[in-house]
Amino acid sequence: MKGAEVARQRPLLGLVLTLGAAVSYGVTALFARIAYDGGATPLAVICTRYWVAVAALGLLARVRGVPTGLPAGQRAWGVAVGVLLTFVAYGYLGSVRWIPVGLAALVLYTYPIMVTLCARPVLGQRPTPLRWLAALAAFAGVAIVLGVPVTSPDPWGLMLAGLAACSYGAMVLLAGRLGDRVDSLRLTFDASVWAGVFCSVAALLLGDVHLPVTTLGWAGFVGSVLTFTGGLIMFFAGLPHVGPMRSSGLMNLEPVVAVLAAILLLGETLSPVQGLGAALILLALVPLGR
Repeated sequence: MKGAEVARQRPLLGLVLTLGAAVSYGVTALFARIAYDGGATPLAVICTRYWVAVAALGLLARVRGVPTGLPAGQRAWGVAVGVLLTFVAYGYLGSVRWIPVGLAALVLYTYPIMVTLCARPVLGQRPTPLRWLAALAAFAGVAIVLGVPVTSPDPWGLMLAGLAACSYGAMVLLAGRLGDRVDSLRLTFDASVWAGVFCSVAALLLGDVHLPVTTLGWAGFVGSVLTFTGGLIMFFAGLPHVGPMRSSGLMNLEPVVAVLAAILLLGETLSPVQGLGAALILLALVPLGR
């Protein structure tokens, strides 16, 4: 059965997978921050995450009895998505070394608006006024939840976060345009392999690879790897079922999860204003998920 048909017949599965990805990604950056505080560097975290993802996807393909990589005529798409995945990962996780996690997430979550803007010229889909309103409301909620920094942010951190946002939007649009022409599991496998290769080459060239030196740092390191792997698999598995615009809209749940995780794991508190922002995001998810 073709992906487009699957997407029409199994929207609930896509909804569950995409929301699961949002939850997994919501705690990934927090775990990465703990790993950095324990002595790890972004490239060490990123390289490990992609190679663990490759192993997990290979095992999943074996269980399903399907090939891992894309056919010869489609491998260029795996390379392209792999490049974008590398920019997303290094841009986002690299930015939190220079700017607060909240600000990095706020910049990253401009990508659903980018996807909505480009939906018509790239995908031939015209967003409804309600979807536009919901997308803007969700971004406003993200801004309220994450807050505005009181000090001037580091330009390098902002640039890295912006790179991640643009790459994320391009990746979602590209995967959405491919539609049913490419199997999502095989595309994710190939993209993860290439992302692992690119990150490993960067690690060799830059030499900026250090593992954690504390027990807590290792906990964050392992947590970041596992939550990323789960999120990656669920995100690409859900994308054909819900489409690019719905997927990017539903992923606005991620910053809410990130804030809640910070409350539970780091003892942070949620102000009444942040609570209103979280409620705004959750309300916006209803039209964005339709």
